[in-house]
Amino acid sequence: RFEVIDRIGLLADVLTIFAIRKINVLSVTQKMQKEKLVIRFDVSIPEEQNIKDLLSSLKSIRNVIDVVRSG
Repeated sequence: RFEVIDRIGLLADVLTIFAIRKINVLSVTQKMQKEKLVIRFDVSIPEEQNIKDLLSSLKSIRNVIDVVRSG
C-alpha cells in the first residue's frame, strides 16, 4: 500500500521499479483519503527479491509518503 501526493508520472515510476525487478502486478486500486492518494498493488514477487531493498526503492520515489507491506 502506498500513500502518495499524486503527480504526473508517479505510477510510471512505481511500475518501472516493478518491471526492473521482474515483479508481476496482479491488480491496482486507488482512493483519495483527505489530501493523499492511497494506492494498493497486489503483486507477485520473485522469491529472490529482497523485500527491504524493494520497499526502500519505492519509498525513494518523489511524492511517496509511505509504503507498507501487507499480507
